[in-house]
Amino acid sequence: MIELLVRWLPNHLFDVYRRWFGTYEILDPRPMARQNPYTFHLPENEEVEAIEPGGLVKLIFTSIPEARDTAGERMWLIVTGRDGAFFEGVLDNIPSDIPQLRYQQEIKFEAHHIIDVIWNDDANRAKFAGDDQKWFMRCLVDDCVVYEDVPIGLVYREEAEKLGGEHVDSGWRILGDQTGLDESEIDARTRSWIAIGVVLNRDDGFVDLLHHPAGSAFERDAITGQYVPERIH
Repeated sequence: MIELLVRWLPNHLFDVYRRWFGTYEILDPRPMARQNPYTFHLPENEEVEAIEPGGLVKLIFTSIPEARDTAGERMWLIVTGRDGAFFEGVLDNIPSDIPQLRYQQEIKFEAHHIIDVIWNDDANRAKFAGDDQKWFMRCLVDDCVVYEDVPIGLVYREEAEKLGGEHVDSGWRILGDQTGLDESEIDARTRSWIAIGVVLNRDDGFVDLLHHPAGSAFERDAITGQYVPERIH
């Protein structure tokens, strides 16, 4: 019991301090969108212009002082008013680790803070429906490409596999550059199923090749960075 109290008390006091003396910040998502153009999509200007009171918008909040476990929380607000690029709304979520925010708290924010919109009318829902989901189709990629910044060496497409859950296989397979590696080093590489947009955020030199059918293969020229057709044996 004493051990539990020792662990609980500092966290409780920290939450009390934040609730009474802390504040929050609404993050500007534009730098994240620039760094991850294929997997972090912001509403277009036309979409933001169509937002009216009663609509739902999503923002990213961060705690000051910093939260223990989260860098930010994405939460929905119900828009209650707007004046050009300036909005007012009430929080429609219960914060997980930002005790200085509460459900239905009034929030003022600006158009550039909005990262997503839920429409309450069929016309706008149909008008602004995008095809972003194609960037979240899965590919099988060498982990070194994603986590160690190893350049891509080869991309090729197979017949798509049936994956579990809601994920869809694009058929694309992506290998890291193998220059200077022996067979054992190549075999030691691990691979993962991830969204193809995550790979494109790092190197989108092959984005214009994604329409090619199964059986296609392209090798990356280490000098020019261009992808050239390759025959797979």
